Amino acid sequence: MYLDPGTGSYLFQMLIAGLLAGGFVFKDRLAKAAGWFKDKLKK
Repeated sequence: MYLDPGTGSYLFQMLIAGLLAGGFVFKDRLAKAAGWFKDKLKK
């Protein structure tokens, strides 16, 4: 199996993009959950 030099950088770029996107999704879900709990505690 042959992997040209561009393949490694492409895979590294995809890994970084996936980690960053996962971080944003986690942050968004955490903020929504915090808002939901804040709403429930006010009532």
